[in-house]
Formats: sequence, C-alpha cells, structure tokens
Amino acid sequence: MQFHANAAIYAISAIATGGVIIRPWRFPEAIWAVLGAVALVAFGLISLADAFTGILKGLDVYYFLAGMMLLAELARREGPKMDWQRKAA
Repeated sequence: MQFHANAAIYAISAIATGGVIIRPWRFPEAIWAVLGAVALVAFGLISLADAFTGILKGLDVYYFLAGMMLLAELARREGPKMDWQRKAA
C-alpha cells in the first residue's frame, strides 16, 4: 500500500509542477501549486497538520520573495530614478 501512496504523491507533485511551468488554460501558477497541495491533503496522502507545518516552515522564504517582488515593482515604476542603484550594483 505504501508504494501506491508514494506513486500518488509523485504523480500529484508532477502534475502540479507541470501546471506551474506550462500554465495550461492560462491559469496562474499559484492555482496549480494550491491545487496540488489541496489534492495531497484531500486524498489523505499528507495530514493537515503536516501541510500547515510546511507552510509555517516556509514563511521566511515567502517574506523574502514578497520583498524581492516589491523591490522589482518599485524599480519598474520609478525607472530612471533608480539608475544610480543599477550603476552601483
């Protein structure tokens, strides 16, 4: 039985990852990632507690990525005003 659970986990992960990369039906990447996570919990392949533990362990990464996206958007909006920072980097 363990083999089937592992195969299902790999299959769901592959489909979710493929959806993030290929973006069929032009769905946003986040939709595919969340659908994969929900499928793992819904099919009982991981527990809800393990899912929340995984989310909490990644908070530092989420904050870092959010900060990088904010900086990128600021640089895009400010354009020429940010030239001095681009030259310094």
